[in-house]
Amino acid sequence: MNYVDNTLTEQSSILKFVEQNWSLGRIGAGSEDIDSGGVDNMFEFGNAQRAPKLILNPETGEVVSETAGEGPTVYQGPKGETGPAGPEGPQGAIGSTGSQGANGANGANGTNGTNGPAGPQGATGPKGPKGETPVVKCKTSGKGAGTTVKCTATSGGSSSQSRALLEVVRDHKVVAHGTGRLGGEFHLHGAHALHGQYTLFVEIPGVTTSSQKIRFS
Repeated sequence: MNYVDNTLTEQSSILKFVEQNWSLGRIGAGSEDIDSGGVDNMFEFGNAQRAPKLILNPETGEVVSETAGEGPTVYQGPKGETGPAGPEGPQGAIGSTGSQGANGANGANGTNGTNGPAGPQGATGPKGPKGETPVVKCKTSGKGAGTTVKCTATSGGSSSQSRALLEVVRDHKVVAHGTGRLGGEFHLHGAHALHGQYTLFVEIPGVTTSSQKIRFS
């Protein structure tokens, strides 16, 4: 727009422009497109500043308004290679101390240590109160050499099967004796058969000794 091209052109110049623009080659055989002038100067294919846009009065042809033309189109070229690294800058100032972080979780318990040596034996405690004295009752069965005695503890702390010692006494002399357990039969050992009434001493070792009158048949 607003440009007059003084290049001498003819009808075959358009054909020449098409051949050149689309790389079609010449027709040849004496065609006029070889010698005709080009129309390239009529076009602006580069990035030059465009002419201003004019608005004309359709009756008088006078310029009514003018708009500045667009600048050249800038195309970004390919990215260049990365340059070498610059020198290291000076060390920055030390930052302020950050806030204290949260406490970590408790670690697992360690293994138990070995047992220490035993301590010295403590003093003997006071003696407890005396327990209840058991009541032992005995009775005879059988006659002559087959006579036996059965004794039982009717109360007290002795077990029903505690060990007991028996002595049969007459006139302050032991005439027979035997050992066994309470609740069972005691076989007496003596020099003579027992007849009549005697004193029977029953000893539960470490617990008590009692006496009672007893009769043998």
